[in-house]
Amino acid sequence: MSALRLITTTDHNDEGWALIDWTQVSDNAIKYDTDNEEETMRAKEEQAWLEAERVERERAEAKRAEWERAEAKRAEREAEEKKACKEEERWEAKCKCKGDEASTGGASGEARGEVKRVVMDPR
Repeated sequence: MSALRLITTTDHNDEGWALIDWTQVSDNAIKYDTDNEEETMRAKEEQAWLEAERVERERAEAKRAEWERAEAKRAEREAEEKKACKEEERWEAKCKCKGDEASTGGASGEARGEVKRVVMDPR
């Protein structure tokens, strides 16, 4: 049903046709001529269409809410991974500092755990 439709004025106003914005009229205020079969069918079709729109809106809202929950979980997981990575980097830096202190007493000055590569010349 379009938002604007011409309707014959009722009550004691005989000025003719009036333009009604049906989006501004509550559903309870709309009364249909139940004796007119065509009008009744139109009303039922309109109600079915409005119900289908409502169901589609609810479905879209549920899908959006599910997507938002998934995004929130993903962001939380990424934050936890980032925190764990920073903790690991801090731990590695701490261990490396201890390793550097222990290796400074060595004659070659190499860090502990490193392998020195020696290439021999076959002459």
